Amino acid sequence: MFHKFLKLPIELQLVIWHFHWPPTRHYFTLYDARIREYGAISMEDERYVNRLVPKRKKATLDFIPFLTKIPFTGQIRVRLRRVVSVDPPEPEFSMIGSKAEVYVYFAQDVFYFDDFPYYYPLTDTWAKEEWFRFLRKPITQLQPPKLHKSHWIFKVRNLALRLEWIGESRGTEWDHTILRKMKSLKEVWLVHPRTPNIAIETPFLMINRTFNELPYSVDGGVKDAYLYLQGKMKEYGIDAPVVMTTIDT
Repeated sequence: MFHKFLKLPIELQLVIWHFHWPPTRHYFTLYDARIREYGAISMEDERYVNRLVPKRKKATLDFIPFLTKIPFTGQIRVRLRRVVSVDPPEPEFSMIGSKAEVYVYFAQDVFYFDDFPYYYPLTDTWAKEEWFRFLRKPITQLQPPKLHKSHWIFKVRNLALRLEWIGESRGTEWDHTILRKMKSLKEVWLVHPRTPNIAIETPFLMINRTFNELPYSVDGGVKDAYLYLQGKMKEYGIDAPVVMTTIDT
C-alpha cells in the first residue's frame, strides 16, 4: 500500500484514482418475482467487485468526483464474488433489505439489463420480456412508472441489452419510453446468447466478442431485432451505434 498517498496534492490523487479505477460492467435482473438482482464485474480481470456504498455516513470513495452513487429500492440480491471451493464455482451474494446504493462511473461503465418476462399470479398472465423491469417500483407494478428526468438511468452512456435466445426481444412500450430519453448514450450492445437458459453473467463476461457488422450466422429474428433497435435509435435522435455480440456457449 502507498501509505503517503493521502499526503499527495488532491489533484494528483484524483489523477491516480482515475487511471486505477477499473471499468465495470453492472448487470440488472430479477432473482424472483419480488427480489431484484445486481452484480458488478471488473472488465480488467472478469471478477466480481463490490461496488456497494457502505452504510456509514462517509467513505473514501465519496470524495472521488467522477463516481456517482445510484440508489436501488426494495429487496435486492447483490453478487459479490465467486466461491472457488465448489465445482462449478458459484457466486456468493448479499441480500440487502432496502435502500442500497452502488458506486458507478458513467463515463466508462457498461450497464447491462436482462430481458426478463414477468408472471402476474392474480391474473395468471405473463408479461412480455422487458429490459427495464428492474426499475419498476415495486417490481409487481402493473402500470409502469414515470421516471423523473433526473433518474440515473438517463445518465447511462454505455448500455447493453440482452436478447432473448430465440431473438424475438424488441423491448416493451415502456422500454422505449425510457430509451427515447437516454440522450447521454454513446454506445448500445445487443447481447445474444445462442443457448437457452444461459446465466445472465456468462454472456455479460463475454461481451468483448462484438461485430461491427452482423455475422452470417445470426438468424433472421436476431437480425430483425438488431435492425429494429438501430432504426429506433435514429428515430429518437440518439447518435449511438448499436453493436451486436453473439454467444455460442
